[in-house]
This record gives sequence, structure tokens and C-alpha cells, in this order.
Amino acid sequence: MAKRCRLLALVGAMAMACVMTGCWDRVEINNRGFVTGISIDAPTGSGEGEAASVSGLTASFYRICYQIVVPGGQSGGSEGSAGGTSFSNLCGEAVSLAAFHQFATDKLSRSPFYDHLKVILISHRVAREGDGLADALDFFLRGSGIRRSIKILIAKGNAAEALNAESPNERLPTSDIESIASNRNSLEKPPASRIGYIHERLMNETSYVVQVLETAHKSVQVSGSAVIDGKTNREAGTLDERQTAGRNFLYGSKMRGSITFKCQGERVSLSVYETKSSMRADVRDPAHIVFGVNVRSVVTVREITGSLDLSKPAVIKKIQACAESEIESTIEDAVSVVQRDIRKDALGLDEYLQQRHYRTWKKIANDWDHGKYLLSGCIVKPRVSVNVRQAGIVDKSER
Repeated sequence: MAKRCRLLALVGAMAMACVMTGCWDRVEINNRGFVTGISIDAPTGSGEGEAASVSGLTASFYRICYQIVVPGGQSGGSEGSAGGTSFSNLCGEAVSLAAFHQFATDKLSRSPFYDHLKVILISHRVAREGDGLADALDFFLRGSGIRRSIKILIAKGNAAEALNAESPNERLPTSDIESIASNRNSLEKPPASRIGYIHERLMNETSYVVQVLETAHKSVQVSGSAVIDGKTNREAGTLDERQTAGRNFLYGSKMRGSITFKCQGERVSLSVYETKSSMRADVRDPAHIVFGVNVRSVVTVREITGSLDLSKPAVIKKIQACAESEIESTIEDAVSVVQRDIRKDALGLDEYLQQRHYRTWKKIANDWDHGKYLLSGCIVKPRVSVNVRQAGIVDKSER
């Protein structure tokens, strides 16, 4: 009986050994090359690590840079920089992102690891050519370890310059860019565009906006927005800071920020704490749909010039009226540029029609911002109400 028990135990142990996978595919953390940021530019013609020319694919060449963390440089010492030890940038040209991945694998002592990827920067030129964002992001959309929260930004000029930017607060330029992109305290940029959100748009073929990044004197700034055509996946145009603010008000996005305007000959700056919008549409004439948009904003007085007496209700009402007029003006500016210049729906009007007036939308979907361009013939009527919640802790700052 004892022999039989020992035999059964031995057979059981052998069976367990066969089905247990263990850690056969484990890779030590010290052997991983953590890629935190990637820039994708059009090729310069030649460069270190340039891939061999492939017939028929030369028009699809990219110049790509990986920002790779140097683990030992993340603790103590001076702030990271391009010549420091916190990170290293590997750049080269290749016919595809997959080809550059293979190049990086052959070039680096640690294989590229994308699970901690924070931002992908795509130049304006790449976003406007070929299939635009669809081609540039295909490698990452298919990757099993890629997080859906990666931030996507369109870069003015050379996207790779941002990977060498300096920051007083962050050791890695990519961490600095991610923090700026995620900061909601600015009406002059749209909410951060995550790769998961963009993938949904690519599948739905609806237009959308992406944050714009600009690098100057080794410093980065995120403001304005690039409009991406949902059909071609290419950049169709850009909205400047004021137009982007108008879109944010119209869209009811949860962005905060400030607006400055003239009221009774004085300069007034208000902090916008909350914005909500609701929309109604008259679709009786599908060729000239009328959208009524109610925008409600809660603000506080941040700064004034002159001697406006904020203790008087009449002055507060006047400031509210001036603010309402200013916000309506920014919305109308954004609508005008979208309808007449860009002609792609970056305002979310198509989403509303698809959700609330589906039958009408099915009839005009192919001619909304393509074909007959019915978007240009619609009318948007904003109605803005502003509530000044607080005028400050003092009623006057001068006699």
C-alpha cells in the first residue's frame, strides 16, 4: 500500500511538472529597454541606422526616435538632459515602425519594452501624408503590451526636438510632455488624445482633434489643435488657441482656464471653473440643419484693471454680459473656421445627429463633411450664460 501511495505521488508530481509553465519566458527588469517616448518624423534622406531601401516603400520612410530610460540615472544626481544619464535617444530611418523596432533590438543591449510608453509625437508632415495617423499608429495599435492611455500629439516642425527638451520639474522630457498634455487647466488645448480614443475614431471614420505640440529653445508648449479627417485619417487643418477655446466651450469639455476681454474700457480676466453645454437640432431641412447650443460657465474674477467696483451688482452683471459676448465670439470663430476653411467636423455635431436624429443622419452621413459638404450649410446658434461665483477676497485693490 505504501509503495502504491509513493507511486501515485510520483506520477502526480510528474503530471504537475508537465502542466506548470513556471517562468520560462521571464525577462529580468535590468535587461529591458524601457521606451517612454517615440517621435515620428518624415525622413531627412539619410541618417544613422537608416534602413535599406525597399522597392515601392520609399515614400513610407519614417525618421523615428526612441527615448529610452537609463535606470541608474533616475535616482539622485542632476536633472536629466540629452547629454546626461537619465535617458538616451536612439534615432534612425526605417520603412516602418516594425523595421525600426528590429533595428533598435539589434542596436541596443536591452530589447525595447513598450509597457511604459507615455507619449507618441507625430510631425505635421507625417500626419498629412499617406494614411496619416492610421499608418503611423498601426504598429502600436496591434501590440499586445501597449496601453490604451498613451498620449498622441501632433508636433510642429521636427517632432524629435521635443525629446531633447529641458524641464525644471521632470527628469524625462516625455514625462514633462505627458504632464502638460494631461493638465486640464487650459482652454487653449483640447483634452489629451489617447491612443484608445483615436483607435475608436479610426474605426468609426469620424473626424476629431489632437493636441498640438511646439518646441522652441528646448522648451515645449502644448496649445491649439490639429483636425484629423475621419475618412482619410490625415490632418485637414489646425485650430489656433482662441478657436480651440471656442470649440471647448461648444463641446462642453471639462477643461479649465482663463479668458481675458475688455469691459467698460477696462481689462478683465476670469478663471473658468466649469463649463457645460447642451444641444438641440432642427433637422426639418437636412441641407440646412440649425443647431441651438446652450453653454453655461461658472467663473471667478481673476484680475481687473482700472477702478471697477465689484461690490456693486450692476458691475458684476456687466462683467457677466461682457463675458457671455466674448465666449459667443470665440465659439462663432471656431465654427466659422471649421465650416469654411477646414470643412471637417471637429465640433461633435455629427455625434449629436447620430445619437439623437439617427434617421436623418443616415441620409446625410456620406455628404456631411465629404461629398456635398452639408456641414458648411448648417447653422450653429450659441447661447451663453455666465455665473460669476466669486469676485475675489477684496472688493478693491486701489483707491
